Parts: sequence; structure tokens; C-alpha cells
Amino acid sequence: MFTKALHATVLSASAVSFAVNDLQINNLDKRVSRLEKQYKKMDALVAPVGHEDLGTETNVIFAGDFLWWYAEESGLPYAVEVETNSSFNTFPKEIEHMKWRFRPGFRLLFGFNTGHDRWNLNMSWAYYTATAQDASTHAIITGDIGTTLLNNPWSGEFSNNTLSNFAYGHWKVNSNIVDLEMNRGFWIGKYTLLEPHFGLRGIRVDTDFTVHNYEQNNQVGEFYDNRTKYSQEQKGIGVLAGLNMGWYINQYFSFYSNTGVSLLFTENEIEKRATLTDVLTDSEESYVAQSKIYATQPIFDLGVGCMVEWWPVREKLHFSTSIGWEVHSFVNYNMLYQIYDSANKGLLSENNGSLSFQGGTLRVALDF
Repeated sequence: MFTKALHATVLSASAVSFAVNDLQINNLDKRVSRLEKQYKKMDALVAPVGHEDLGTETNVIFAGDFLWWYAEESGLPYAVEVETNSSFNTFPKEIEHMKWRFRPGFRLLFGFNTGHDRWNLNMSWAYYTATAQDASTHAIITGDIGTTLLNNPWSGEFSNNTLSNFAYGHWKVNSNIVDLEMNRGFWIGKYTLLEPHFGLRGIRVDTDFTVHNYEQNNQVGEFYDNRTKYSQEQKGIGVLAGLNMGWYINQYFSFYSNTGVSLLFTENEIEKRATLTDVLTDSEESYVAQSKIYATQPIFDLGVGCMVEWWPVREKLHFSTSIGWEVHSFVNYNMLYQIYDSANKGLLSENNGSLSFQGGTLRVALDF
């Protein structure tokens, strides 16, 4: 009797044990299946994608930027203020530059997620135009000691263009920058995002620089009016690459930094038009000089700022807005030349100033 009861107890315990094991195995199978589904959904990514998954294979991205930038081209003084001494020689006193100001611009971006390892393909177009100007006036030239006058550093080829008592400088830029690039975000920490990007860049940047000065010299009875205008048109295409970084405080707010560099093969067409008019005799000297230069144009890009983002419809709609400061430097863009010696008009001096854009950027972006 006792033996039969013992066997029954063992059999019951074994049955319970097998049932528990079966339940555990079933739970394990479910967990493995769930992990397999998640793994397949991630497309076997080595690093997690750095953007919210909207639940679609190809997400569409739209962005618009308002630019409040400051443009400046170095190496463009429109006049040199000089002073006469007791020996009637002139010495430089101050270099006159134009007043650069902030002006608005815009940038548009369209892109989509390729569905291939979650890389995005984006195209952007930035347009910006700005002007700068300034003028300086001094007394009519009388030959008195200590008189402050102005010298035009851009029209040395005219023998009668010496000193003046009025000078005016004006500058204008029109820029178009088109980028076609691939980018992808990688989470490398709980709150740290890295986003490499690379692609192509095309540019067209036109600048005009005008200097106007006149001399009214009562000492020798001269009255000359001089106008000089330079135009530089740059067109080019090349490669760009860079790395962006985001540091998240929480899922809604983050700080970012964007860096990039591009090297472009460019064609630069430069033209100079100069006219010297003798107002008293109504006679005129003028000429036009042109040149074409092929050169590599380096461009450095840097931006920092903060971003706020949220999901009005989870996994369907993503909205973000950001505000930051950007700097874009066209190294050695300025290829204008000067002639200092009227007796040797082939004696040139080239300028190598840089063109830069910098200022605030406000972005509104939507992807779905």
C-alpha cells in the first residue's frame, strides 16, 4: 500500500514539474520570438538609428530656414585717409572700410529616408543677398599743411588720379548654395547622437565692388571724377563631408553642433571697369579689363544651437524647431587686383581676402 502511494506521489510531482517546464519553455519561445521580430525590425543594425522611428520604410522630410546673416569680404578698403605734413608729403592716417550689416535670407530642404540602413538623402538650397556701403568727405584741396585727404587704392593706373576729398564704396553679394548629401544618426550614448554626412555641393556667388571718388583741387584748378567697378562671378562644384552632434537633455530638448568642410573646383570671372572724367574739360579716360581664374575653393561650415522636438501623432508625425548661429567661410575668395603705378600698368597686386557669412538661423522641420 505504502509503495503504491509513493509511486503515485512521484508521478504527480513529475507531472507538475513537466507542466511547469512546458510553461517556461512556452514563455521562453514567446520571448525569443518577440526578440526576433524586434531584431528583424531593426534590420540588424549595429548602432541604433538616431531618429524617432515613424513606422514607415521611407520618411519624407521638409525644412525651412530663416537666415539673419552678416556678410563680409575682407581686403576691400574703399579709401585711405592721408594727411599732409610741412614738406607737403602725405602719410596714411586711417583706412576706410564699408559698414557691413545683417540681412535676411532663406534655405529650403527636402529629403527622405532611403530605407537602406536608415540613411537619409537630402537636398537643400540656400539663397542670400546683402549690400554694404560707406562714404567719407573732407575739405576741398587747398594745399594747406595738415589737410586731411583721401586716396583711392583701386585706380592707380590713372596718372591724374591722385588725392580726393570725397570717396564712396558700395558692395553687393548674391549667393546660391545647393547641397545634395546623405546623412544618418547614430546613438553612441544614452543622450549623445552623432550624425555623419557627405555629398556634393554646387555654388554660384556673385560680388560687385564699386568705388567712386572725386578731386576738387582749387590750388591747381583740377576737378576729376573717378568711378571703378569690380565684378567677380564664382561658379563651382565639389565634395563636402562633416559630422553633426546632438546632446539631449530629455526627449524634447537638445543642444547641437554642426561641422562641415567642402572643396570645390571653381571658375572665377573677374572684370574691372574704370573711368576718369575731367569735369572742367568734359574729357574722359576709361578701360575694361577681364580675367578668368580656375581655382579650388575651400569652404568651412560651423553651427551651434538648440532644438525642441515633439511628436503630435506618435510614430506618424515628427515636428521640430531650432535656433542657432552659423558661420560659413569661403577662404581666399577675393581675387581682385590693384594697379599702384600709372607708369607701369602691368604691375599688379592681388588681394586674397575671404568671404564669410555668419548669423542667426531659425529652422522649422516636419517629417512624416
